[in-house]
Amino acid sequence: MSSPVDYLKRSFDIGILERSDVKRRTKQLIRDHRNSIFVLFLLIIMYSAVMASFTISRYQSLEAGFYDLGIFNHDFWVRIFDPMRIAGMQSLIFGGHVAPTLYLLLPLYAIYPSCEALLVLQTLVLAAAAIPLYLIARDTFSSGRIGLAFAGAYLLYSPLHWVNRGDFHAQSLIPMLLLSTFFLYRKSTPLYMLFLFLTAFTIEFAPILVVFIGIYFLVKELLLLRKKKFDGSSVLIPVLSIVIGAAVLMFDVILVQRLQASYPPLHSLSPFGYERALPLQVVRSGTGTALSFDILLKPSIMIDLVVPDFISKLGYVALMFGFVGFVSFLAPVSVLLAIPWLVIIFLTSYPPYYSTTAHYSAQIIGQIFLSAVLGIKTLSKVTPTLSRVFPWVLLALVLLTSIGDSALSPLNSHTSNPRDPLSSRWWPSVTERDQKIKSILHGIPSNASVLATNELATQLSSRSRISVFRSDLPYPDYVAVDTKSASFSKLEESYGWSFRDLVEEATYTLRQNYDSVEIYERDRSAPVLETVTIHPIDEAGMEIKKVPIGGKIYFSGTAYTPKGQPIRNGRVHIFAEIDGRWVARSSIVLEWNSEVTDTNGAYDTRWYGKPIAENRPEWLEVRTDGVYINGQIKAWSGNPEGKLMKVFAVFLGFPNQQEFPSSIELRNIEIGP
Repeated sequence: MSSPVDYLKRSFDIGILERSDVKRRTKQLIRDHRNSIFVLFLLIIMYSAVMASFTISRYQSLEAGFYDLGIFNHDFWVRIFDPMRIAGMQSLIFGGHVAPTLYLLLPLYAIYPSCEALLVLQTLVLAAAAIPLYLIARDTFSSGRIGLAFAGAYLLYSPLHWVNRGDFHAQSLIPMLLLSTFFLYRKSTPLYMLFLFLTAFTIEFAPILVVFIGIYFLVKELLLLRKKKFDGSSVLIPVLSIVIGAAVLMFDVILVQRLQASYPPLHSLSPFGYERALPLQVVRSGTGTALSFDILLKPSIMIDLVVPDFISKLGYVALMFGFVGFVSFLAPVSVLLAIPWLVIIFLTSYPPYYSTTAHYSAQIIGQIFLSAVLGIKTLSKVTPTLSRVFPWVLLALVLLTSIGDSALSPLNSHTSNPRDPLSSRWWPSVTERDQKIKSILHGIPSNASVLATNELATQLSSRSRISVFRSDLPYPDYVAVDTKSASFSKLEESYGWSFRDLVEEATYTLRQNYDSVEIYERDRSAPVLETVTIHPIDEAGMEIKKVPIGGKIYFSGTAYTPKGQPIRNGRVHIFAEIDGRWVARSSIVLEWNSEVTDTNGAYDTRWYGKPIAENRPEWLEVRTDGVYINGQIKAWSGNPEGKLMKVFAVFLGFPNQQEFPSSIELRNIEIGP
């Protein structure tokens, strides 16, 4: 009877690892499996043709969103046509993510710079992951047909279709893990390291996956110690993989922290702006994304994170593995490759993370199929006859589930039209209305700044200045809205601006109107900056110009529209800076306070008078070791004595690289002994 340790050892068994003459064996496999290789590429071409057609139809029928197709298209477009907008380490950012690997796609994108090009490239990358999966399965079972079964199952896997359908995302390159793993199995260390680095720089979360690749292969080597004498070189590559993943992760964290306080979004050109998508995407709550160490300090927080929606999270895991018959768990150690994402989905309160129809599943699909190969191989050692049958059972199961769940299936229950969420459209079709709207949008000058609702912004993303957030473009040259779209009904809730407020605060004229789409142009002779006064005050309300160590600073003022009207119940953002470093609540939230104005447009951080319910008293407290918010949150580190604190407030937008436009009312506060 074999022991559990022996069973675990068998779960690592990839046939080619036992062959020394890799080159000779490779040539022989190509000769022996020429037909299966032909069929493999035929499957990839068929998948790519169907899915590329599907995604392009979504874009052309105005269903694709600015987040994330439009923002990625813009960032690719800027690198070709307006590269001066990108400086230094900002060049590593695509779509708000640290994703330098996407530069590999830039030369191909340049051939036909457009959203369609990105959709085709994403489809090809996802489809191409079937190649290393086929090679791994073929070498494991010494059968090209079984390799085809796994490759076919991958291409039919419904979560893959939803990843491909969901606009464009950096996560789509993560299945590259299969390629790096294949080269490790082939003992090709240079190519393994190359693709490991490329994977690590795909998105902020990828380095954690790389770390677990190293952990997995380290466990493998330790379990195989009984069969061979310990050789330190055998653990060198796994340990090096862990080090690489950890190093890239730290690089991403440091890069994000440095850029967070100075990086304006590439898709806008306003006096203010910072990229709100930069924080490391690890544990995401409903209010933001951040890497939180509170879980380590207070384990009880973990219960609060796991319990809500626990059944849905468990259901997500069941579906992702269930679509392949749970065979991944037959090689239990290989599930280590998927552990990082499984942990994240149980620690999040952000539902798309644990939805099989969201693009985030790309971070686990490759690992599931690699585990499936190892699981069936392990099972075949117990029951050899199954090694020739079970892969085809797996293929049939994936096909069956895909019929009911795939984005390409007319039977799926997930597809809806964003302009009418209650309707159902299986295959997007371009209507006469869509063509007319695109014609109107193309009439907007290419050098104009545009603020638009989500679906329209995607169509306008091939320009330097475009956004769906008014904080990026407070008073754009043009405004394009589709009043029937779901995004228009959620402007204030999801995008933080009101169309009515915008046209009241500045002078806009309706230029085009077709069906529910309206195009407005701003009167450029009128002022476009709101006015926000700011007065540093003490607790008694007296204005101050100097504060001693141990003193407190409050602020008050009034916000006015460009037309001179009070901004009622608006939100004023208050900023402070010392020696070029922001006095900020965190690297994610640059302003130290966000204050709601009353019906007269006034704000007061002392919470005096008739306060707004959302307001709470807040102050900056100066100490010898830094500046604190409310005496609790350390917002600036160092000894501030003898330094000058610069403060200002704005209604819309954020600071751009510590530059203070002349229209901003800037106050200086001297910090004394």
